Order: sequence, then C-alpha cells, then structure tokens
Amino acid sequence: MVATLSQNRRPLVENFYQNSFKQLSDVQQKQVGLIMGAYVADAAARALDGYSAAEIVELERQWSTDGAPLAAAADGTALTTSAVPPPKGGAKDPVAFVPLPRSQLRGHTALRPPAAAAAGNAQPPRRDRDPLRFHSLTALFYEELVRTMSEAKGDFPVSEVADRWVDAALRVDGAVFAAEHGSLLHVVGTLLPLPATYPYASDASLRTWGRTFTAALTELPREALAQGDVRIAAAADSGLGSYTVAEAAAAERQVVADLTLSTLGVVLRYMQHNPDPVRNGALMAVPGAQPIFPVDVAPLCPAAGAAGGRARRIAADLQLKWERREAPPAALLPRRPALADAAVVRESLHIARAARSYARGVCQAIRGGGPACQRAMLVGALLGARYGARHVPPAWVSATEKHTVLSTWAIDVAQWAWNPPHH
Repeated sequence: MVATLSQNRRPLVENFYQNSFKQLSDVQQKQVGLIMGAYVADAAARALDGYSAAEIVELERQWSTDGAPLAAAADGTALTTSAVPPPKGGAKDPVAFVPLPRSQLRGHTALRPPAAAAAGNAQPPRRDRDPLRFHSLTALFYEELVRTMSEAKGDFPVSEVADRWVDAALRVDGAVFAAEHGSLLHVVGTLLPLPATYPYASDASLRTWGRTFTAALTELPREALAQGDVRIAAAADSGLGSYTVAEAAAAERQVVADLTLSTLGVVLRYMQHNPDPVRNGALMAVPGAQPIFPVDVAPLCPAAGAAGGRARRIAADLQLKWERREAPPAALLPRRPALADAAVVRESLHIARAARSYARGVCQAIRGGGPACQRAMLVGALLGARYGARHVPPAWVSATEKHTVLSTWAIDVAQWAWNPPHH
C-alpha cells in the first residue's frame, strides 16, 4: 500500500472554469482576462452606479456599523444592514456586488414597454430577466460584441453586430439609450474586447478596423441632420467665433473615435507584456489624444494637426458649455461632451497603472462614484489583461449574471485567435 503525503492538500476547484483557464497559454489567459475582467467589473459596480464618491463612503461606513441604515428606500423606509445579505463580492470587497433592491439603483433602469419593443421589431424581453438589473447598457452592447466575436472567428464587418446593438437598444427606454449613445465612455466600454481578436495586431490594423465600429456607435439621428445649419456661438476666448450643429457633431464624433482608438491601443499593450503600456500607448496614440492620458505621459502624445486642432477646440467649447449648464441643441450628440468623459478614462488609466490586484483596482474604480460601471469596465479590462483570467476572483465570476456563457465565448475567442480557421 502506497503511503500518502499528509502535506499534500486535496485539490479544490472553487469555480468550474478554473480548470479551463489553467489549460490556456499565458497570452490566452490575458485575452480571457480582458473579456471577463470588463464584464465582471460591470456587474460588481452595477448597484452603486450613479452614486457619488461621498455617498459610497457613507454607505461603507453604514455597512460596517451593525444595524445602521444602509440607504433610504423609495418609500422612505430605512434599509438596515441586518436585513441585507452580505455582498456577493465578499467581506473584503464591500463595494462589489452590493445587493441593493432595484428601487435604489441610481443607474439607468428604465425598460422599453413590451408593445413598443414589438413595434420596433425587437425581441420582447423575457419576464424573468431584467437586462438592466445586473448590468449597464454599455455591458449589454459589450455582450453582443463578444457574442459576435465568438461566432465570427476572426475579423468581421460591423454589420454583423449592428443589428444586435439595435435590438439591445430597443429593449431599454429611449431616454436611456439617448443618454449614452455616442458618448466616449459608452463607445470605449463597448469596444473593449476588440483587441482580443488578434493580440498581435498593430496599431494601424486595429485603428482601421475599429473606426468602422466607432462610426456605427456614434451615428447621428435624423433630427441632427435636419438641424445641421443652426449656428452655435462659441466662447469669446476660443477663437472660433461660431460653428454649426453639423460641425459640432462631426467634431465630437472625430474626438470620440480618436480617443477610443488610443484607449484600445493601451488595452492592446496590456496584453502584449509591455513594461509600461500607458507610456508606450501615449507615444503611439492618435494625434491629439492627450486628454485621456495621465499628466506625466500626456506630453508624449503626438500633437493634433490643423483639422484635428479645430475639432479639439470645438470639443473644448462644448465641454465649457456643459460645465456652465448651457443647454446644447436637442439633437447634438453625445449628451455628455467627449472631453468630460476623457477625464474618467484618464482616471481609469491611473487606477489600473497603480493597482496591485484585480479586485483592488475595480473596487477603487467603484469608489470613484459617478459612472462607476463604465470606469470599472475599463479598469477591469486593463487589469484582467495584465494579470490574466485566473486572477479574477472566482467568487466575483460566480456572482456575475451569465458568467458561464461569457466564459465560454471568451475561451472560444482566445483559442481561435492563435489558430485562425481557413475561410
């Protein structure tokens, strides 16, 4: 009889996909980590999306006090910590997967009425699943892109995913879609998995392919084209005089596309074992991408040309009007100016650069408040690409809605990226 070694513990698998992740190569784990990291981070931040940083600090303080009210419900009654189960993220991560009731969610939660969805040729929503309960609108678009990547097995035209994005938009209220459509954070969050298609791609290839997706996600509505000749008075010190709504919309689309592609370049470098992906991404960024990079590397970005410089000045004037709460034309897209969202992207790059683990970085992104889901998605994607899928906490993966399907799709993407089929 062979004696067993007492110091050898029995193998323990906390999550079913841990064994599948072990069979992947290092780069494949980074690909899966990128895809799963963003989706899991969105789920972790969903409950606190829309809360301010000060409110989240107060919620944490109340959570740590036994019996103290966690937050006020819609009817004015107090919700106590004793009546709420512990966060699914675990006691060490009190801001992740906070089980707030739907009535207390601050993020977009309005759904499209079933009759209106049917009139729009969208699939009627299932009664047992609320698409905005566990994920943000950006994550719904993200999910459809990952699904298409898994099925296409290689690069594909944007038309293959555009119809799915339309169906996802028709499942939510029109005001929810209008609030995010064309914004930098929404476009960046949706397109985060694109670099995982070919992790060895160059910046030029990624940008050529990615611009077709940014164009689809920032498409102007018909009313914007009808009001294109309306002129907007610029600030006195901007040197612009005035510009039309059509010029403003085109400038915002250009800025969103340039900043999105520069962000995806940083994501690509996180998968490529680059020693300083943020600095290297700034050196190779699209000209004029300084607003999304931390202050220590922003001067390394190439300067924008004459045409790009005018677009940046228009974008800066729109941001100034937004800060002054001057109402832009109704058809002007996006609702939030691109340079306002660029500050959140810059903050996300700073968090990911300094984070020493996936969980710590995502929790710090959630504590930033405001657009917590979109900030957490970017931080989660960067840290997932840096550390790999096995460093995403298994408890977080298990607590994520549809984690099984997303894990399967992510593994499919990672497998065929290094063994592309013959078309």
